[in-house]
Amino acid sequence: MKYLAFALALATAALPAVSASADGPRRGGTMVYLSGKMPSLDPLHGQYNVGLVTSNIFASLTRLNADNEVSPYLAESYTVSDDGLTYTFNLAKDAKFHDGQPVTAADVEFSLGIIRKHHRFGKQMFGPIEKVEMPDDHTVIFRLSRPHGPVLLAASTPRQLPIMPKHVYGVGGDYKTNPAHKNPVGSGPFRLKERKIGEYVLLERDENHFREGFPYLDQVIMRVVTDKTAMRVGLRQKQFHLANVAATMRYGDIKNFEKIPHLQATRVVSPSGGGAGCVGRPGGVQAGAHSLEGGGLHARRGARPIGAHDGLYFGVPPRIRRQGHEGDGAERAARGPVAWRQPTARA
Repeated sequence: MKYLAFALALATAALPAVSASADGPRRGGTMVYLSGKMPSLDPLHGQYNVGLVTSNIFASLTRLNADNEVSPYLAESYTVSDDGLTYTFNLAKDAKFHDGQPVTAADVEFSLGIIRKHHRFGKQMFGPIEKVEMPDDHTVIFRLSRPHGPVLLAASTPRQLPIMPKHVYGVGGDYKTNPAHKNPVGSGPFRLKERKIGEYVLLERDENHFREGFPYLDQVIMRVVTDKTAMRVGLRQKQFHLANVAATMRYGDIKNFEKIPHLQATRVVSPSGGGAGCVGRPGGVQAGAHSLEGGGLHARRGARPIGAHDGLYFGVPPRIRRQGHEGDGAERAARGPVAWRQPTARA
């Protein structure tokens, strides 16, 4: 299904800004996202707004690039046997969780077990995996009973295969009631800094993220607003950088909001074949959220396995491209929210 998102230009006095220059991206700044309720921070929770947060806190084994091709992420390399029955993932040796503990093969095996048991699509995605082998701490092998294409695709998004630390989520009793759902620990580009239920979630950049130099933004604030009138007033008053149109207004309101000088709507095709978009001042510095639908951010049609929307979506007008990363869409997505600039040329 197609949907739109609204974003404000960051270069306004009302909000802290993400800056950019012709020479390349600059680190720093805060993005404010207009969010709905978030009943939990369980990475397997099916609620849309929860996924926007947890897909930035957790990382997956692989990711999808701009051509919907699987690319390395937590797994710095991988292989699939010719018969489709053996998947081997070689984990990045410098990957760590936000508490400083290394990401190991045991964490992958544990996470897979949790997902197969508790994820609403766990059996459909990973059912044919009959054995998990761990030759060493940084190698994981999935042995399948039959070829199953969704395995690699599902492993490419944190909504379907978030790698969770066993030493955190494997203790405290039942997974569904684990206290870590209030203070999640992952290995994604952002970590949870603060949460006030019913008001906001504050994410901050993980300075030790295994993908060096990313993300660019210092913080992402997920501001919870449930009253639609307050949502629309907030957009008019420049209180947010990004908002999902479907959650904030009637379809008939879109044309009126497009007339507001600091707002601009843009539709972008998601990897699942649906659409997304944003509004922002033409030529201005933009930020929003990156979509990890299928593991990558890009405006191309394609398919992803099973599941709901994944990750924060940072949409931009078509003439504004992602700063510093004109190539691999998943390379961009894995690095988290970034700044945007007016391009000097388009390929």
